[in-house]
Amino acid sequence: MPFDSRVTCIRPLVLATGLALATAVHADAPIADASPDTGFGNGGSVTYAVLHNGQPMPLDGISHVVHADDSVTVIAAYSAGGVHLNLRRFKRDGTPDTTFGPDGFVDVDLSTCGTFRTTIVAQPTPDDGFLVSANTCIARLDHQGALVTTYGTEGVVRTPTESQSLLFRADASGRAHAFRRNSTVTAWEVTRYTSDGQRDATFGDNGTGRLVTGTGPNQWWDSFVQTDGKPILIGWSGPMGAAGRWTTGGLPDPDFGTNGMTATPSVNGVIAEPSGVAQLEDGRLVLPSTMFSESIRHLVVLVASPDGRQFSASPAITSPRYAALGSDAAASDMRAVTFDQRRSAIVLNARTVDSGATPDYVVLCLDAANQPDARCGEGGLRHLDTVIDGQRGIEKSRWATFARGNLFISGITRIDPASYVSVWRLGFDRIFTDGTDTP
Repeated sequence: MPFDSRVTCIRPLVLATGLALATAVHADAPIADASPDTGFGNGGSVTYAVLHNGQPMPLDGISHVVHADDSVTVIAAYSAGGVHLNLRRFKRDGTPDTTFGPDGFVDVDLSTCGTFRTTIVAQPTPDDGFLVSANTCIARLDHQGALVTTYGTEGVVRTPTESQSLLFRADASGRAHAFRRNSTVTAWEVTRYTSDGQRDATFGDNGTGRLVTGTGPNQWWDSFVQTDGKPILIGWSGPMGAAGRWTTGGLPDPDFGTNGMTATPSVNGVIAEPSGVAQLEDGRLVLPSTMFSESIRHLVVLVASPDGRQFSASPAITSPRYAALGSDAAASDMRAVTFDQRRSAIVLNARTVDSGATPDYVVLCLDAANQPDARCGEGGLRHLDTVIDGQRGIEKSRWATFARGNLFISGITRIDPASYVSVWRLGFDRIFTDGTDTP
């Protein structure tokens, strides 16, 4: 599957005061943190189209897994008579790994999991393979992208869920956690599967743990499995943002909030709704959140204590280049990543004064005090966009992970009627060479 020759420019933009910004990173220029790593691909990024029978496919789901040798496997979901996963692997320098699959890529047919194109999540397994969710299914693939047929039924587990998009995470031992809401009893639920794809009878009630969220509607936005194996789900319940945590045995965690549930606080009297979650090394939770003020959606970042009973909040984060960070609908799907015990980053979409109605990817770096870290650019912000045939793409779904001093971001760039996969590797050399942090 060749690269699409129409990709003409990937433009990394450092947010600076007031003026148009550089469209390239030069080797002799000072490199700020969150700069595209020029040792990866074309100036820090790789872009390609996913083809099926020679035709570029529209994409809705994207994820990736970073391997121990710093290669990265990118997984994109498309529909062709059912869900398909297109897998490509790139070496540490961003060149395609031509030994991966018969033609440098692998296509996994999951049409039995439905026809709906979906958001997907990929998680690594201890054997350097990965688990991937698509629609209501979880599939286990080996390092070469083949289904592990001893997992579930011929490599696939089908989970009960109310929607076609499954919220899923895995723990370090390769156990999958499938999260969902149960509107019948107004509760959040998580089902844990063993490393061979069977319901884990030691978890909750026949593999499922339940958290009662109270009266009113509830929604879930993101999930996480702590290093100690406790699953966490965030979203909102009734009129408030909320976070819930189960024990490793699938029961509401009495050491978190009240009976395993906590309401996120208002900021200056305005409800803050979390839409992402990550964990710092000391157990605190980073929750990128949005709040409405004067009919505008603003970004604020909450940090919760390990027991979910104390919160700190950043001020509403703005920039001269943005009417309001978080003002796009895509802000309800922000990704949070953490570097070490103190620092984190938020990856989201936002419209800039340059892009007009076209949202671009934005990386917001936060320091130990949960404030924007200027080492990543003006206001702690790094801006990325893709230009194809002179057209700015519409940046949408994305996935972000941090590994060995680099932030990897995979996303979908849409220029109708085609979709393109974009992969960035951003470096954090300054943060990890000033004596205050370690990779």
